[in-house]
Amino acid sequence: MYYTQQNGALVSGCSLSEVIRQLHKKPVFNHDYIQRYLWRGVYFFAPNDAETIFKDIYRVPFESKHSIALASIKPPDDKRTALQQFRQELLSAVQACIGGDKRVAVELSGGLDSSSVSALARAAIPNADIVAFTNGVPKYAHPSFQYFLHDESSQSQQVADTLGLKHVVIEDGFRFHEVIEKYTEILGTFSEVMFPVFNHRSYEIAQQMGISVLLSGFGGDEMVSQHAREFLIELKTKRKWVRFFYECLRARRFEPKPALPFIISKEHAALLRIPVPPIEIPFFSTVREFEHALVEGALSRHFSLRIETSKLIAQHYGIRNEFPLAHPPLMRFFHALPSSFKRRHGTGRYFMRLAMQPYLPKEIVWRQNKSGSTAPAAMAAFLTQLPQLFLERITPNHQGLLADYIDIPALVQCMEKSDGVPPELQRLCLMVMMFAHLEKWLKRISSG
Repeated sequence: MYYTQQNGALVSGCSLSEVIRQLHKKPVFNHDYIQRYLWRGVYFFAPNDAETIFKDIYRVPFESKHSIALASIKPPDDKRTALQQFRQELLSAVQACIGGDKRVAVELSGGLDSSSVSALARAAIPNADIVAFTNGVPKYAHPSFQYFLHDESSQSQQVADTLGLKHVVIEDGFRFHEVIEKYTEILGTFSEVMFPVFNHRSYEIAQQMGISVLLSGFGGDEMVSQHAREFLIELKTKRKWVRFFYECLRARRFEPKPALPFIISKEHAALLRIPVPPIEIPFFSTVREFEHALVEGALSRHFSLRIETSKLIAQHYGIRNEFPLAHPPLMRFFHALPSSFKRRHGTGRYFMRLAMQPYLPKEIVWRQNKSGSTAPAAMAAFLTQLPQLFLERITPNHQGLLADYIDIPALVQCMEKSDGVPPELQRLCLMVMMFAHLEKWLKRISSG
């Protein structure tokens, strides 16, 4: 939800685009917000606040709508009872997201989170035809892309076969040259998170198939606590030395390592015309503090914007994009559980794995080699098309607002190189392209 005031009256809408279309004059850019985004990106270290790229237009922060206050409930101390209740909370979250609809699809990568949502959807609507969308791996991609092109097709196929899902593997048909302008106008801003752009084929195919609800496994990282570092810090702080050394041995690490900041790459920073201030890395002494930061605190902006942006774009296609693992009652329950339920024997997502044992094959439940991008084919297609996408829109003498902040000629030169585009620049390039169209769109609708 976004809102502003116009002549003393409240103007609100589900997107910035909806609010902007109601205004009598073109909104003014919020330069402080834009600079902060360029300094830090959206992934981490950007607070989940109410600001937007426009002055005096605000968003309702995620926690204002879905607070999961840390001490909101007290779960059972008994592990077996807590596990039974957790299974019921998981199923209730999926049922709440599906509602009464039977035209359901799931985003299935083959990892634990998406496989769990798929299994719970089957349990919730056992006789319905459920479609599973898997983003495949391209037959060829530039060598620099290989780090994210892990083939999960055998795992996703196994899950689909086990659950009786119609499996649709998406490997081509990506039309980013249309999506960039289309999504800019849907959102009324540039897309601060990449996945909804990568996921456009799922929305299109779901619309063609008459799907009403698209379930995502996103939210698992924030909900099921696979993070070893915070768990080891908590054990060490509480002086639980036997458990600490045991978990270190099982995890093959003997000291809690400092967190690596996921902010901007060196390639990104080198192209900025503005100085990048030092970023203070937050410290979390317990697993619950870290979970809270990921969902409502200092690290939460990517979490909230991924959900909000996906929902807005899916809505354009007539689809409800739902995130069962981010369902507030489920998160409230899980975050209140003891840390020892969440990570055990060197294994993250421990309680989630136990909960899903009745639903999924053992090799899916206990696998720990999930890696790479959730959308490898789409990401590879985007990076392959990126130089052409960029160069047909942006010239070295580009005079848009971002030219004050970004060395556009240097970025154009980088796109002209024949040895491939650094994947680290994809977010910056998308921002520049969408921002260029946003300025044109704002001029068009204000003059119309």
